[in-house]
Parts: sequence; C-alpha cells; structure tokens
Amino acid sequence: MARWLIFLKERTPIALLLPVVFGVYYSAQAGTQKPGSLFAFLGALIGLTGFLVLARLMDEKKDYHKDLVAHPERPLPRGLLTVAEVDVAILRSTWALFGVAAAFAALGNIPAGVGFAVTVGYLWLMYREFYVGEWLGEYPIPYAVSHQLVVWPLYAYVFALFDPSSLVSKLTLAYGLCTMGASMSLEITRKLDPQAHPALKTYLVMYGPAKTFALTLVFVLLAGCGAHLLGLEKLLWPAEALLVLGASTVFWKPSAFKAVEGLSALSVLIHLFGLAIAQWAGFPLPVHP
Repeated sequence: MARWLIFLKERTPIALLLPVVFGVYYSAQAGTQKPGSLFAFLGALIGLTGFLVLARLMDEKKDYHKDLVAHPERPLPRGLLTVAEVDVAILRSTWALFGVAAAFAALGNIPAGVGFAVTVGYLWLMYREFYVGEWLGEYPIPYAVSHQLVVWPLYAYVFALFDPSSLVSKLTLAYGLCTMGASMSLEITRKLDPQAHPALKTYLVMYGPAKTFALTLVFVLLAGCGAHLLGLEKLLWPAEALLVLGASTVFWKPSAFKAVEGLSALSVLIHLFGLAIAQWAGFPLPVHP
C-alpha cells in the first residue's frame, strides 16, 4: 500500500486532480443551471478522479520502455512498482469504473451511466492504441487528437449528473470543443524542451519551431471557437491570446519552454472553470439545451 501511495503522490498528486474535478463540476452546474447535489458532487469526484488515476497507470505502462531510457527516476523504471502489478491494477480499476457507470444507471441516471461507460470504454481503447498502435504511432498529431477526444464523454457525463438531457447537447459539445482545444494546446506546449532526450520525440524536435507554433495556433483557435459557442469570448479569448504569445517563444527563446507549459496549464484550468467563472462574474450564460 505504501508503494502505491508513493506512486500516486509522484504521478497523480491530489493538487493536480482536484482542480479538474472542481472545474468540470462547477462549470456543469453553471451550464445546466441546476443546483448542486451530493450525488452530482460524488459522481464527479469518484468518476473524474478514477479516470485520471487509471489514465496515468495506463500511460506509465505504455511508456515503460521509453522511460527506462529517458526517465529512469519514475516509479516503474526504478522498480517502485512492477509491470505485472500495474497490469493487475489497470484491469481491476477498469472494471471498477464500469461498476461506477452501472451505479449511476442503477441510481436512476441512465445518461450519466452511459456517458461514463463510453468514457471508460474509450479509455481502454486508448490504452490498447485502438489496436492499430504501430500504424497510429507514425502520426503524432492524429495520435494525440485520438487520445484527447475522450474529454467529450468524460466531461459530458458530469453535465448529465446535473441534467440527464445535457449528455448530448450543444452545451456539452461546445464545452468539449473548448476544453479539448485547450488540452491539445497543452499536449503540444508541454513537449517543447529543445534538449529533451530523442526517445521522447518532442514536437519541437520532430517538427521544428514553425510547424510546432502553427499546430498550437490551430488548437487554440479550436478552443476559441468553443468559447464563442459558449458566449465566453470576453473571458477565454484573452487567455488564448496570451498562450499564443507564449508559444511564439519557440522562435526567439526556446529555453522558456517551462514557462510556456505553465501558461498552457493555466489556460486549461481557466477553460475548465470557464462557465463557472462566467456565472460568478455575472456574465450571461448559454441557454440550455
């Protein structure tokens, strides 16, 4: 147990999990304009936390051989946990999360149960690289996008905890577009270290400054489209413009990659809380559905 607690502290610290939980929870509450409830809060807390921990376990397993070379200090390469132990944990956790989805349905919220079951099923496909891993791995951006698409059902099920009719709606589609664009921007900007080990295949090393910046800009624009559909331009467009400015450092100060990553992580957080911040600030919210 102690070894697992060390793993969780190092690879999925609570300080990184809770902002995601609260951001989606309060934005779902604001977007659906429904009152909070213990059921919705616990459903978001258990589901989102379970998803994030399981996704990290899967990534640790998938990255094991690469980390042996590039990150030998991580839990698996240094022997804190064995690959066999992680395999067992992944299987048990996957079935446990399917059980959570079934519990949502059994408690009367079938859309939330369906949404979360789709999320867990898609996460399993991501873990198995959609059974075309060798082919998909040759295309880094389609690979990354295929893995970021999971945010749509993941966040939509939380909205459905408040209002079952919102599982598939303009509201959740716009929120998904907005947050996915921000997440993809982070996916790119967290891999800008010009001195990174070649095994890590960072975007800057693979594509060069111009293409890397252009890709970041594309996904920032997607987030901006989502912000527009949500009516949150005044709140989110400034954050997106600041991120574009930060991403431009790949041309004139690539050594600032850590600052850009931090800026991008902050942008993700603002997008997750976007609807909630708008409500707290008195901005007009989109009409649901």
